[in-house]
Amino acid sequence: MENTIEDSSMDDEMKEEIRKHQLVFVWKFWLEGVLIPAIGSIGVSGNAVMIYIILNHDIGLKRLFRQLILLLLVSDSLCVILSVLIFSLPRLSYNYHITVTPFLVPYILPIDEIFLTVSVYTTVGVAVERWFSVCRPHQQLHEKTGLLIIIGIFSGAIALNIPRFLEYRIVDQMYSTRKMDAESNLVFVNATIPVPEPTDLRKDPTYSKVSTIVSLFVLHLIPLLLLTVLYKTIYSAIRARSIRLSSMTSRQRRDLSVAATLTFIVFVFLVCHSFKCFINLVEFFAVVQNEDPDNYWGASMNVITAVSHTLIILNCSTNFVIYCCKDQKFRDVVSQCLKNVFC
Repeated sequence: MENTIEDSSMDDEMKEEIRKHQLVFVWKFWLEGVLIPAIGSIGVSGNAVMIYIILNHDIGLKRLFRQLILLLLVSDSLCVILSVLIFSLPRLSYNYHITVTPFLVPYILPIDEIFLTVSVYTTVGVAVERWFSVCRPHQQLHEKTGLLIIIGIFSGAIALNIPRFLEYRIVDQMYSTRKMDAESNLVFVNATIPVPEPTDLRKDPTYSKVSTIVSLFVLHLIPLLLLTVLYKTIYSAIRARSIRLSSMTSRQRRDLSVAATLTFIVFVFLVCHSFKCFINLVEFFAVVQNEDPDNYWGASMNVITAVSHTLIILNCSTNFVIYCCKDQKFRDVVSQCLKNVFC
């Protein structure tokens, strides 16, 4: 009788685990397999249009702002493309998942993180530039400031993420499969498939703790704090200056309009990166207590991770929409370009 009760309990637990795995699969399919490519394709197209307009039309942007916004658009677009390769296509094709993904993981993941870091700190750079334009309008920056900032962002992003190239290696994993022999009999044969495996560095507790802490503070908390402070300061300055808009020059009014657009970009950034920040906080609390982060990685965290990936792609894809909605001059140029194409 006791064995029957234990077996029944094990069956219920197994059914619950299967149900959770199925639920995670469905969430990941729709979020990473469907929404990310759909949102990303619109985003990359919009970013390409923005790049074309900024390079070929005068929409009243300062040189430094133009340089930073172009870097942001390029890095965002590359983040989208790489995320589709590593997260979306494996959800849509099992063949791709077992034959291509293992060879991409050790290289595409670190490169994706590099461009995500570039995107994060370029957004901070854009916010700082707008702060100077709104709060210090008479202070002139050196003409090479943009180039120095871009070099600094790229150098920092690469240096920060170089160890990630050493976190995974590709190994052959053996498995059994069924196959018809020459006499049409069904037999089991051994085969191998390539799989990405964490290296000793990735599994090292000290490295795991340091990388988690660095990721949390350098890639999330510090940029989020800086953007929040800058967002609040710029927004307050815009409200104060909008009262005396009639006494401002056209250049100052244009800077104010672009700064207002930036506040929406920063707000979307803060919302879309909040889930990734939460995931890093969970990992941080796990490693500081000398626990394995995998202990916290149940079905709900897998779904939260998929939501985080989707929101980051949404963030990388919204700049075009924000500019169309909030910037009249940019909207006029887009409208004129569409008329030239279709009329």
